[in-house]
Amino acid sequence: MAKTVYIAGLGLIGASMALGIKRDHPDYEILGYNRSQASRDIALKEGMIDRATDDFASFAPLADIIILSLPIKQTIAFIKELANLDLKEGVIISDAGSTKSAIVDAAEEYLTGKSVRFVGR
Repeated sequence: MAKTVYIAGLGLIGASMALGIKRDHPDYEILGYNRSQASRDIALKEGMIDRATDDFASFAPLADIIILSLPIKQTIAFIKELANLDLKEGVIISDAGSTKSAIVDAAEEYLTGKSVRFVGR
């Protein structure tokens, strides 16, 4: 069954994840967020992602899996934002951050009681 994966942050880690998912699951739709137009353009041109945006909230409701590959402060801000969006029931949310305690604390604070699954440990 094809899935929609949303990767927020198309730097080295996010782009590498997109390429790996695309290679192993060519039927999955890969959506990408990045503030930089240049990064979005490269990811599209290189076939890493299928669609791109600079509006994080716009693609989140479409995703079966959301991967946050961003600086820690922005990851926490996006977790808070995700808590207020109408997401797919059972969506899996994870991050590629190196520091887990602040991110897991934010996920527990903002996502508890939501119909999402946060994988951070």
